Amino acid sequence: MQDILDKMGMGNLKHLREHGPVPTSDLPHEIRAPQRAEGLAVFKLKSGDGRTQSFGGPFRIAYLFDEHEPVEVVRVLFETESHLLGLDRRGLVRLFRGHGRQWSAAASTVLSEESTPNPDRNPGGWEAGETQDCPFCGDDVPKGTLPSHLRTCPET
Repeated sequence: MQDILDKMGMGNLKHLREHGPVPTSDLPHEIRAPQRAEGLAVFKLKSGDGRTQSFGGPFRIAYLFDEHEPVEVVRVLFETESHLLGLDRRGLVRLFRGHGRQWSAAASTVLSEESTPNPDRNPGGWEAGETQDCPFCGDDVPKGTLPSHLRTCPET
């Protein structure tokens, strides 16, 4: 019986070596402890305090810890759950940041690859031409440029 379980586990490891990261539902067998000891890991996108709440779905991607980079895992996550690409980029990167810096960097990289810049928005995400008042001099400054304006503001 243990031989059969070992072969099943090797099937998952072999599958990941051949196909790269995949949703856990694509694995040929159930994940077992011996496979985890061999480096099989699962990235689960979670939110909330202590990252205990599922973020609207299972979002579970199996990968090999020593063989697959976080960017590969995140790329598969976004390919599998393409509706996530429609969410706020900053919020998504922040959500991934809760899993570790390497995951937020990977999410940022993949989102940069996937998203086409909106010509009606500046890099900060505000509408082109949108302004805000300087709280010191009252001038209209383009939204998102207040910090640089304050360096030269005559009232600061």
